[in-house]
Amino acid sequence: MTKTMNDILGLDEAKCREIVDIKEKYIKGELTFEEAREIILQRFDSVTPQEFAFGEQMLKDDGIDDETMHEKMDDIIRLFDGVMEREHLELPEGHPIRSFMEENQIILGTIAEMKELLAGKFIKNRWLEVYDRLKEYIKHITRKHNQLFPYLEQKGFDRPTLIMWTFDDHVKKAILRSARYLDMDKEEAFLKMQPEVIEKIEDIIFKETQVLYPTSMELLSEEEFRECASARRKWALPTWRRRKDSCRRKKQSGLPEENRPL
Repeated sequence: MTKTMNDILGLDEAKCREIVDIKEKYIKGELTFEEAREIILQRFDSVTPQEFAFGEQMLKDDGIDDETMHEKMDDIIRLFDGVMEREHLELPEGHPIRSFMEENQIILGTIAEMKELLAGKFIKNRWLEVYDRLKEYIKHITRKHNQLFPYLEQKGFDRPTLIMWTFDDHVKKAILRSARYLDMDKEEAFLKMQPEVIEKIEDIIFKETQVLYPTSMELLSEEEFRECASARRKWALPTWRRRKDSCRRKKQSGLPEENRPL
């Protein structure tokens, strides 16, 4: 599976092997965080999202189990802070990855609103509106699992998707548990939980932006993305996504077919 993935990405496998060796020594406790970080800064001017993701896959082949990877993933990402390249994706309207990215920007606006609400007086109605949007965000997560992940896993990109699936589950559970506190008027427990909800959502969006989406763009073909876009009809969209798409279709209804997006 890993060989198929690297055949598509065309990576420098020797460099990836060196990256993996550092990760593995850190995971096994043979290097401290500071020691591993220093080696990375000395050895690499930059690491691409694809090299980082391929490294996760190689760690699976080396026998590092999924639970350990999940526990260590945030620290491993921090090891490469300032070294991992940040890719800015310019994609056409309607492209599946662009749609996911737009949904993330909308929910980041909701996160900003949550931070403002936490700084002021508790107003339940405003929090109910926020959580209506957060519960809709779960549809974004479900669609990512069902629409995008199967195509990636066909390319051998199964370790990163599995780890992300676990992080996504934690996001969903945090949102739903917090929503229950709100519905039950457990104000103290609800407010205490908001920093965790915010951190988990910001964290998964960071992982998507830095690793998942850039690697997806390299692994999948234009035709596969067209199939992915077509499959979107099978999965429920967030309400605010449906409104945006409806407005876009109205604007584009007069365009020739060849000028319409994916």
